[in-house]
Amino acid sequence: MSLLSPDAQKLKDLIPEWEKECKKAGLMAGAKGRASESKSRFEILGTPDIETLARSPFEKDPKAPNGSSIAVLAQYKGKSVLLAADAHVDRLLESLNILKGSARRLRIDAFKVPHHGSHRNASKELLELLKCRHYLVSTNGSYFEHPSMTAIARVVKFGGKGLTLHFNYRSNFNKMWAADGLRSRYGYKVRYPNKSVNGSLKLSL
Repeated sequence: MSLLSPDAQKLKDLIPEWEKECKKAGLMAGAKGRASESKSRFEILGTPDIETLARSPFEKDPKAPNGSSIAVLAQYKGKSVLLAADAHVDRLLESLNILKGSARRLRIDAFKVPHHGSHRNASKELLELLKCRHYLVSTNGSYFEHPSMTAIARVVKFGGKGLTLHFNYRSNFNKMWAADGLRSRYGYKVRYPNKSVNGSLKLSL
């Protein structure tokens, strides 16, 4: 297990936010936690414009609690999975550049996309640093409406040829990626779980 995030600075940045975030999460005595996720009333219609979305300006995640997330590269018997949590792109880039050494890209088998597919945690630079065939997105989208179309468009555009998107739910915020036209044009695959096992994600590497 290689620790990629956080570093000392990211933890220092969290200090002013720590008490507020603990209260929000209901982790302090007398604090009421955030309400549980509820189904969104919104549905995204139409086919995403991957070229426009993927090349939109990157806006980095400014939230200190996300920057303190524990991200690791897990390796076992020749297989590797990057578990990025909600980590900031700058921290991931610094760590991954060290690990890849002189190679153009760091080869991994699977990448759990940061922050459930937020556009602020998945940049072109990060995706082009990796050589990966499997991209995992873990969310039902009902609270923050993730994954964002911009984040997934960047994965499709910059994540390499022949990749597979794995979702642990089929939702209003990810079902458009199964469109035949998109999959044919960009040469990627999509995997969703059966409704009976929603929330799970099985992957053979």
